[in-house]
Amino acid sequence: MKNIDPENLEVFHIPDSLLDELFELTGESEGNRGFLLGCVGQDGRPFIYSKAASPVIELGIRKAMEEYLQEQQDNDNLDFLS
Repeated sequence: MKNIDPENLEVFHIPDSLLDELFELTGESEGNRGFLLGCVGQDGRPFIYSKAASPVIELGIRKAMEEYLQEQQDNDNLDFLS
């Protein structure tokens, strides 16, 4: 078994092959595929992966994310007021 030194871990990144596979699993055809993925690295810093088949798809994903985040913020505000 390999000993792991938590103080000397390699910087985490999702392999391109996995991101390519995720991209292939989205959308119904070549022209409407895309994703926006938020993650946290081992050091606690967030990072974003994004890939879209076209600017229109990217805009749609971004708009959906904006609406999702706004809804989450609104819910958090309601919880705070309760």
